[in-house]
Amino acid sequence: MESSGGTAVRTEEPKRNGALEMQHAADRASLENAAEIVDALLKSALKGHIQSIKFLFLLAQGRQEDQEMEGKAKLRDTLAAEWEADKKWLAEMANENAKAIISQRPS
Repeated sequence: MESSGGTAVRTEEPKRNGALEMQHAADRASLENAAEIVDALLKSALKGHIQSIKFLFLLAQGRQEDQEMEGKAKLRDTLAAEWEADKKWLAEMANENAKAIISQRPS
């Protein structure tokens, strides 16, 4: 509560999302300790722990999918740029054709 000229004014604190904050903390921790985490998973997988094997596989598969998505995004951007260039070219051609038709009209 804040005081405003002797009168107490209640102010609300911004709402916080605990789950979101935990996700951010987990993300930071995994970035800072990625090599150690993968090393521990690998050691566990080599001991035959199925969950560690599955998780390593999913991590590797996720990276492959990320790379495929990056490739698709680049292709999409390239096609979008070409399409935009084609639209400009078609507009220029239409203008030139219109001028040619107008200039051929009898006065």
